[in-house]
Amino acid sequence: MIVVDSSVLVSLLRGTETKGSQALESILKAEIDFGIPAPCLQEILQGARDAKEFKVIDTFLSKQKLLIPKDINSYREAGKIAFDCRRVGKTVRSSIDCLIAQLTLEINGVLLHEDKDFFAVQRVRPLKFLL
Repeated sequence: MIVVDSSVLVSLLRGTETKGSQALESILKAEIDFGIPAPCLQEILQGARDAKEFKVIDTFLSKQKLLIPKDINSYREAGKIAFDCRRVGKTVRSSIDCLIAQLTLEINGVLLHEDKDFFAVQRVRPLKFLL
């Protein structure tokens, strides 16, 4: 399954043409199954400019498949990802990115992203990317 990170969703929703937003547009047009990690829901909604935009974004995201942690072990493993990255000299700036990576790994997904922190995760986990 394709997992879409908030970095790509932001580009799409703002109308910014990037490789990621173009890929997501193609996925949407082809009606290819994809999921959005639940933490991305929060990241996107908190960036809304006003109440009207919040509602539009919330309506769009509510129609998508959300990936949620199975249990507390998802959080433990996300913490281990951050720990392992630091041990190889890489720091992931956002703990949410570690959780997104873990959720992607749990479903053997392929991550569509525009965030360099995931390359650090790929040094310590077999994280696969769409682009």
